[in-house]
Amino acid sequence: VTPTSQTLFGIGSITKTMTATLLALRVNEGSVSLNDPVDTLLPSDYQIPKITLLQLADMESGLAKNPAAPYPNPANETELYTDLQTCVDAPGCWKGVNRYSYSNFAYGVLGNALANHDGGLPWSLDNFYYVMGPLGLFDTKSPADYYPSDFQSRRAQGYSRAGSSWVVSQATTIPFGVVPAGGLWSTPDDMLIWLGHAMGNLHSDNNVDAALQK
Repeated sequence: VTPTSQTLFGIGSITKTMTATLLALRVNEGSVSLNDPVDTLLPSDYQIPKITLLQLADMESGLAKNPAAPYPNPANETELYTDLQTCVDAPGCWKGVNRYSYSNFAYGVLGNALANHDGGLPWSLDNFYYVMGPLGLFDTKSPADYYPSDFQSRRAQGYSRAGSSWVVSQATTIPFGVVPAGGLWSTPDDMLIWLGHAMGNLHSDNNVDAALQK
């Protein structure tokens, strides 16, 4: 199958730039501060006062690369935030802030916390309504947000060797809790639009464009 400008590819950690843009958008409008503790955006059951939104975004939260116990594949916010609370309460898991440590876990927490702040939509829809849509990236979504038949007909298929044959190799599904770290799919057309905005060459929405340049 020959890819086209409308073929869907998993964009991996490019997703993090979109989560960070949503954070910058909220900072610019004044509804959050970069130095807010993350638990100010979480349900009151969780106490995480030592990690700020900026530390999550800058990979200085001290969190592990991926969620671990008790839910290594968090299927909802409750499981993700339970992982977070469990980690910061365990010295062997949490390394302390202000030390660089690449973390999908941190971006999962950041994106879901921002969605919680915005009103409770899943992060993928929150991001679509406030970042992707205003810039015209209508084909950049979580797999769950496409019509199933559309997603299956346009998704890129990878291949791997199995002896003397080639077999279809599909991308692994990203658990709900870490979709903000790497779970979006997009098309070459949409990625060119995103690049244009990130470089300051395209202007579709003043607020989102200002957030991208922050």
